[in-house]
Amino acid sequence: MPATPQAYLDLRQTPLYELSPAETIAFCSAVADWLGHDEPRIRDDAAERLATAVLWERHWGEGSDAPPPSHYVERVDWLLATIESANQRHPDILPSFIRHLRYHTPSRQQLPRVLARLDRLEHQPPAGLDINLVLGTRILLTPPAPDWSEQAAARIALLDHPSNWVRGCAAMMLGNWSEDDTAPNRADLFALIGEKEIARPGIAGPFWSPSHAGGDWADAAWAATVTPWMMDLLERRNGPPPSFEDMPSNDIEFFLHELCSTSPAMVDRMLAGGFIELALMTATEMHGPIEGMQPRLGNSRQEH
Repeated sequence: MPATPQAYLDLRQTPLYELSPAETIAFCSAVADWLGHDEPRIRDDAAERLATAVLWERHWGEGSDAPPPSHYVERVDWLLATIESANQRHPDILPSFIRHLRYHTPSRQQLPRVLARLDRLEHQPPAGLDINLVLGTRILLTPPAPDWSEQAAARIALLDHPSNWVRGCAAMMLGNWSEDDTAPNRADLFALIGEKEIARPGIAGPFWSPSHAGGDWADAAWAATVTPWMMDLLERRNGPPPSFEDMPSNDIEFFLHELCSTSPAMVDRMLAGGFIELALMTATEMHGPIEGMQPRLGNSRQEH
């Protein structure tokens, strides 16, 4: 293994989308060597790079010369075995890898292998692995059932789970698959999520996350509904949210800084509520000047 972390940092800059299947395999083999590094941040990043290289390869290799489906199955089997093997020496690798799965969608051929492995880990976890991390991540990867109402009821029940990670994952899936005409519908879920967020923070952000990623935040009608909903929760909820490591997506504070980035009045409300750092982040989100924002910047800096 190269002696310095810089060698790894150079390796991780490899543009994966430019690699052939053979080059991807060589890249993964080189990165896998770094799973044994002494620095946790290097091990964590190596796990992420391997997950990205294997689970996103099909997106870069589509076309007449793409490998057969069996190639992607073989690669995910290699990935899972490599991670578990490395975890025997460094027990932080498997939890890190499982958390990174929140950003990936295994292919139709790969998904059953990943879910089966998570199922085994839940029932036979290695020492030190939190099974709630496995349970929540499996929720994120499980496709919607034909009977959405039944699946939604199971997810709603998990909003009171002892694990913040499981609660957030359940909320994220409720936000991902609910629509105006589902049962329960989005309006009912917004009310339920809000009630539970006030009592125990950490689910409103994950619930909104799929809609934000889908561009709903830029829709004026949605923004008019969601922004006051989030601000009300921010002001009323019982304490801070869990750490980002214990949530499958960002908290509502992150989304508010984008939703309110052109609204001096909302920055005023943040300042009045004592959310100084959020107000600063919001007021400086846009590259160009926002009419009326300059006085708020001065006020927020004085408060800070």
